[in-house]
Amino acid sequence: MLSAAEAIRQEVQAEKGLKAGLLRIGSFGPSSSLRLLPQLLRAFALRHPGVEMRVEEEADGVIAQWLVDRRVELGFVTLPEARFDTVHLASDEYVAVLPEHHPLAAQEAVRPRQLHRQRYIATSAGCGDEIAALLARAGAEPVELFRLPQVLSVLGLVQQGLGVSVSVRLALPDVWPGVVYRPLRPAAARHVGLAMLDQGALSPGARAFVEMARAQSIM
Repeated sequence: MLSAAEAIRQEVQAEKGLKAGLLRIGSFGPSSSLRLLPQLLRAFALRHPGVEMRVEEEADGVIAQWLVDRRVELGFVTLPEARFDTVHLASDEYVAVLPEHHPLAAQEAVRPRQLHRQRYIATSAGCGDEIAALLARAGAEPVELFRLPQVLSVLGLVQQGLGVSVSVRLALPDVWPGVVYRPLRPAAARHVGLAMLDQGALSPGARAFVEMARAQSIM
């Protein structure tokens, strides 16, 4: 009901131009919150300074539920996502995260099977389930020593040589002392998009954000 009331209010404002309104966005982890969302928010704020934006961050699956519950009008999700209308924003890849002196660091790429029985630092962030499934399909069963929600915590333990990990490249800083990234082979891709319940029923603010995001799709 609140979402419908906000949409009506924005439609009235749209008659005078997009000068007001509230846009709620759900974001998951560094891939969207650090790599994709900031430039989109900045560009949107410059074009529509009167629209207030509120961003909440949670795991990928939670964002999807927030969309269903209408807690947010737009949300970043991993594609494909058949429940929603979506706009593709970026393509990403899974990489092995290794201590710089680890034997696998000497390779240009790593096969998931090579992580079998390796001391392993798992992530409980948004892509954690996808990574676990990827390793399982390859028959790799690493020895999980830690499970952490923050990518920087994972990097800190890898840096100390306490284990290896797997992450998505967009979630990682460009460089991290004592840590190297190696692509998985065969390549494993992940696609990130912006999702909404019904693109035809968006508020004017959300519609303008989606149009801008589609124009600025980066990868």
